[in-house]
Amino acid sequence: MKKILGFSLATVFAISFLYVPAAFADAATGKKIFNTKTATMKAPCKQCHKPTGDPAKFKPVGPGLKGVGKRLGKEYLQKWLSPNNVELWGDALGAKGKITISKVKDENLKDLLARYKAAKKGKDMKKSQMVKNFAPGKGGKPPKITLTDEERNHVIDYLMTL
Repeated sequence: MKKILGFSLATVFAISFLYVPAAFADAATGKKIFNTKTATMKAPCKQCHKPTGDPAKFKPVGPGLKGVGKRLGKEYLQKWLSPNNVELWGDALGAKGKITISKVKDENLKDLLARYKAAKKGKDMKKSQMVKNFAPGKGGKPPKITLTDEERNHVIDYLMTL
């Protein structure tokens, strides 16, 4: 009986190693997408974000992404990186290019904007900063993420490793 149990465990353990490269393949593909311009994105993610940078530092433009997967989780990253991420902003977007932090309903976005304001010594983020390197929607809304579903999943797998 012990031999059968031992053999079964060894088999399951050995088979599990066959699936490890597939798990890393998505993250590796995501890293490649993050670092290069794709057919669907006007600029690579790295143009604004440092993948291992401090989340409180906005260099060059966007916050560092160290630990973003642990902080936000896959479900939230799916929402943030979707073409419908504008919904997160609610009615916080003013017509004159101002973002009213107090009107932001999403707590993670509110935190992002507060960290930006602190990093920039009291200056609020402007809509133009959010759309500079993206394909903006009508009226200059926050970045319109144009990744395909497959690209988005790869990028999220990569972000979860940071």
